[in-house]
Amino acid sequence: MQRLKTFIGVLTIILCFGVKNTALADQREPIHLGEIHTLQSTILDEERSIWVYAPAGYENTGKKYPVIYLIDASNDFHHLVGTMRFLARNSKLPEMIVVGVTNADRTRDLTPPITEQMLDAKGDPVPERPTAGGADNFLTFFEKELFPYVEENYPTAPYRLLAGHSYGGLLALHSFVNHNELFQGYIAASPSLWWNNGKLISEAETFLKSNKMLNNSLFVTVGNEGGDMLSNYRKFVEMMSGNVGENIVWGARHLQEETHGTVILRSYYQGLEKIFEGWTIPNETMTAGLDAIKGHFAKLSDRMGYMVMPSPTIINTSGFRALNAGKNKEAIDIFSYNAARFPEAPGVQDSLGAAYEANGQLEAAKVQYKKAVDLATKQNNRGLEFFKIQYKKITEKIAGN
Repeated sequence: MQRLKTFIGVLTIILCFGVKNTALADQREPIHLGEIHTLQSTILDEERSIWVYAPAGYENTGKKYPVIYLIDASNDFHHLVGTMRFLARNSKLPEMIVVGVTNADRTRDLTPPITEQMLDAKGDPVPERPTAGGADNFLTFFEKELFPYVEENYPTAPYRLLAGHSYGGLLALHSFVNHNELFQGYIAASPSLWWNNGKLISEAETFLKSNKMLNNSLFVTVGNEGGDMLSNYRKFVEMMSGNVGENIVWGARHLQEETHGTVILRSYYQGLEKIFEGWTIPNETMTAGLDAIKGHFAKLSDRMGYMVMPSPTIINTSGFRALNAGKNKEAIDIFSYNAARFPEAPGVQDSLGAAYEANGQLEAAKVQYKKAVDLATKQNNRGLEFFKIQYKKITEKIAGN
């Protein structure tokens, strides 16, 4: 196992507004986005900087998180983390860990071996790249050193996604075809499919014809680039359209408003949306009740390859919809399910109390409201005063009867 040095140095963005008042300036605080780790890699024979974002409080949530592995961390880490957090906050995908790898020699690490003389669009030989062809070794670094380190130190779900741009996109597609077991999802932003005279496209076709039961997710883009970039992108999309199995979730976009440099942000945004298509729970499912919600998450679990469970907020929302519709017993069933899953959540216990109260089961409501007060007191929960009011009201209501 690789030797490890972990830097307490933290990736920081400080908002500086040029405030003239020194008292206000003294109140500025950094915004932390992640941590930098340094791994001494035996496989690569060098130190590599790894940038890691993990959801706030991940140590105590009991959750396991899918992981996005990102090529070109120093360029794309900040906007990818922001994109992921935005989409997760809007229930388009799960909260995720982001692991970015910085570059040493992109041509060496991200390109497959050259097996023939490469030619340009005019048929002329392109300049030699003496360090090229180390993609397989770089992916071995992921498998043997990076994955074990991340999975030892963070609560990871068994779902990995690889995102890369240009040569990084080429690496993603090379992994999809030649090391498919490493990742479940791939985003290839404007991949350099012209590499090795487009050989990866024919390799992908052979691979797909022999593997019809794949259930990966894949998203590929190209910008307003023309030449070999566009022609090989079109060949790849045409090949995919005729060969993907029914279990693969895939999409492609020709982002004509973007250059090769600017295509990345929209590629990652749209790629995450596509890969997690269907994650958002429909309104009709929320209204249909607990069995419908469980069915939705059972389908997600099958697709993701690990157990995906609804959040307490989703269940509570469904419960209150039932309560507002006058379906008190159904609401009690929904809130009871939530309370059993999240016994330490004061808001969940309070919600069950509200359902009991609406159904006229006042003593049962009092028990739940008391649980909410006790838990909130223990946790210094910001809802404590509200829970106290609820408990006081139910006590007075019982006394009045």
